[in-house]
Amino acid sequence: MNGYIPYGSNAFQGTQYFPQPQGNVYLINNSLEVANVPMGSGLSMAICPSEGTMYLKTLQGGAPSLIVYSITPYEAPTQQNEQPDLVAQIAELRAEIEALKKPKGGNFNELI
Repeated sequence: MNGYIPYGSNAFQGTQYFPQPQGNVYLINNSLEVANVPMGSGLSMAICPSEGTMYLKTLQGGAPSLIVYSITPYEAPTQQNEQPDLVAQIAELRAEIEALKKPKGGNFNELI
């Protein structure tokens, strides 16, 4: 067995059969499921819409890190249409109708 190097060509680092996750986005139903989100060398994000939270899991300096943010859905501002004053509009229309009902002079030029 002279010259035999176990685990491939590099004796210090073996073949990686189960690669670590590099990070991904996960959708979870409650905050207890954040423990099932894999954590590797990248950043894993879990969103829990039922509780309005976002979890970030990562390794920082070899130590696991979990950061929680509170999230709220974005709603586009709606323009509120002002309701016109219907009573005032009706009064104006009645005044115009009454003005049109008034007889005009018998002069032909006034009728045109």
